[in-house]
Amino acid sequence: VDRHLRRCWRVPDDLPDPERLVVTIAFQVGRNGALTGQPRVISPRNYTFDPPMAEAVNRAMRAVRQCDPYDILSEDPVVGEHYEMWREQEVTFGRRQR
Repeated sequence: VDRHLRRCWRVPDDLPDPERLVVTIAFQVGRNGALTGQPRVISPRNYTFDPPMAEAVNRAMRAVRQCDPYDILSEDPVVGEHYEMWREQEVTFGRRQR
C-alpha cells in the first residue's frame, strides 16, 4: 500500500520545517480494494492552528482518496483471500515516503 500511495503523495518539501510534518492516516477498504467510509487522521491530534501541518494533513488525505481503489490488495495472490488482515490500513506520510 505504501508504494501504491507514493504516486499520489505530494511531499511537503515546499512547506516550512518539512521534517516535522509527519501525518498518519487510517482507512478501511472493501474486499474489492475500494475505500469504505472516510479516511481519518490518527496523528497529529490537533493541527487546526498549524497551517503547514494542516496542509500536510490535507495532502495525506488527498493521496488516500486519489489512490483509491487499492486493488493491489484484493488481487494479491498471497493476501487477497485474507481480507480480515488488510481491510484496515494505517499509513504514515512524511519526507521518508519518497
